Amino acid sequence: METKVIILINKGSRRFVYVCEVLFRHILKIPYQFVEKSSLDILGGKKTLSDEDILLNYTGDADLKGLYIPNSGLLNETIIRKEFPEIEFENGIPVFFRQKGKFDISFDLFAACFYLVTEYEFAIQPQYDQFGRYNEKVYPSFQHDLHAKPLVHVYAEILWQNLNSLKPSLQRKTASFDYRITIDVDHPWAFKHKGIKGVLGSFKDVFQFDFKNLAIRWKSLFSEQDPYDTFEEILTWVPIEKLKFFFLINREHKLDGRYTYRNKHYRKLIKGISKRCKEIGIHPSYSTFLSKQAISMEKAELEEIIGKRILSVRQHYLKYRNPKTRLFYTELGIRQDYNAAMSSGIGFRNGMGIPFPWFNLLANEMTTLFIHPQMAMDVTLKDYMGLSAEESIQKISNLIEECKKYNLTFSLLWHNSSLSEIHGWEGWKLVLQESIIMLNESANNAT
Repeated sequence: METKVIILINKGSRRFVYVCEVLFRHILKIPYQFVEKSSLDILGGKKTLSDEDILLNYTGDADLKGLYIPNSGLLNETIIRKEFPEIEFENGIPVFFRQKGKFDISFDLFAACFYLVTEYEFAIQPQYDQFGRYNEKVYPSFQHDLHAKPLVHVYAEILWQNLNSLKPSLQRKTASFDYRITIDVDHPWAFKHKGIKGVLGSFKDVFQFDFKNLAIRWKSLFSEQDPYDTFEEILTWVPIEKLKFFFLINREHKLDGRYTYRNKHYRKLIKGISKRCKEIGIHPSYSTFLSKQAISMEKAELEEIIGKRILSVRQHYLKYRNPKTRLFYTELGIRQDYNAAMSSGIGFRNGMGIPFPWFNLLANEMTTLFIHPQMAMDVTLKDYMGLSAEESIQKISNLIEECKKYNLTFSLLWHNSSLSEIHGWEGWKLVLQESIIMLNESANNAT
């Protein structure tokens, strides 16, 4: 008979069901079952458990048998608390919701996972940066560098070790290390296909005495090669099944790209890449994150170009509101959200290293939308963190090693323009090349 975990609770809640889905189904891949305390007399000697089952006690009743984990009450609530939880360290591992008492695990592991996965701290006190993104720097998780490790997976391993020590026959299905490269196409070309604007840009170069840019501009205008046109290189370096492009196709703000879905050359490029890739995604423009209609329009335009449904999304500048923007996605039939990337640093946003279902804190329910964590972004490494290309390669290598420890999926966010070797990106082509070499070696060794 298969060993399963019997989770003993006082009363079921949507929050607890969700976090168990993430921990037991998506990470540990262990069979489990909920049983309310009122329906199971553990001490009365009734034969309600198989000899192979493991009891996990989340009731707060120390007299009951099983692996005893404290219940802080967070998962039985439907409100958002007003204060950030205290972050403590235990054997070098940051923990939340630590409780006094004789527990097998000293903190409410389930609440800690829920807090991280749902971006709970953003809901406690929404604060935004100059671009209208969540200002990661002001939150305790960033200040304590919690994103340096995939904390939810760290907690899952603690849970697994405790369960396995009680019942060595307990089996789990382990995944293999894998990776994904996601490319945001904000500017498909630096100079070409802009019409008269591309030529008039020459005057700006002259006025600014930027004769290097002027030379590159004119070379591009009268040849087939544009510095930002790095798509063939990307498609050659990265296996198709591990690659996804996100296209920005509208311009409503000065921070959007200059190419829109109306540009026939851009349409041709998008259509060509779509034929070669299994799937592409929409990169909704800067101001769309608060407008379902705007996201819907851009999604429809991209679908018209490629003749396929769009199921994946990442907002331009990573601007979104939780739950508003993600509700738009679910209503529009989008199923994959790639916004879980940090702009201020690198690492494991949400404490996760694999895709996971989104939980709507406002409605207090799990949804069909899946969140895909992104561990590092080129612009973050170079501009926000001020790292050199060599330093960035080392940082990426460290993140890959963390992913390998827990058999996660390393995901890298890059831009086609970052491979151009111009406009400050000199030497950065090597970063992506070296990253892909490291990722391929790690993935091959994992299989």
